[in-house]
Amino acid sequence: MTDLDTTDASDLREQFERDGFVVLPDFVDPSACDALKARANELVAGFEPDATVRSIFSTNEQTRTTDDYFLGSGDDIRFFFEEEAFGPDGELNQPLELSINKFGHAQHDLDPVFDSFSRSPELADVADRLGFGGHVLVQSMYIFKQPHIGGEVTCHNDHTFIWPTRSRASVCGSRSRTPPSTTAACGRFRAATGSRSSSGSAAKARGQGSRSSTTPRTRPRVS
Repeated sequence: MTDLDTTDASDLREQFERDGFVVLPDFVDPSACDALKARANELVAGFEPDATVRSIFSTNEQTRTTDDYFLGSGDDIRFFFEEEAFGPDGELNQPLELSINKFGHAQHDLDPVFDSFSRSPELADVADRLGFGGHVLVQSMYIFKQPHIGGEVTCHNDHTFIWPTRSRASVCGSRSRTPPSTTAACGRFRAATGSRSSSGSAAKARGQGSRSSTTPRTRPRVS
């Protein structure tokens, strides 16, 4: 990861407070991304789905599509399928590795590769510079961007899924995009300026590629 000693903390904090996000080009070394991708592929290869774990992830109709398998993933590593992953006969329409939307949400605690990445001093330093003292990790996910499959990720605000109980606590997330580089038509991530305010929102554009998301947050209250 890139050394941030030459970056003014006040500049980072000002951008975060103004825009709701901070962009750090080349923050993650490509070799670290390669290690995450290789481990993610190993985890998917070891996943043996049956009828009880065929959970579909979608940002549309979240109440309808959220199930016990999803809600119980806070202390486990669970896999979630893309929309239209299964055909009418209940079988996958494409290979398993091309059918997964994401996995989560505790690989930062349960897997040594993701643990090492998630708890790097550099990530902690960024959180400190942004004013998140006493930060903890409560959720992480690895998101795939599969070709030719998957539903639209509509405009949504991630912080509404986790509510902290401590007074004046905040929810903050970090996202690391793994190579290859994306373009405007492929795997782009978009965020609305001012999205940290109560009236703001964040949007993600669907595409190809994959990303790892590690979220340093205060302790949540599950509701």
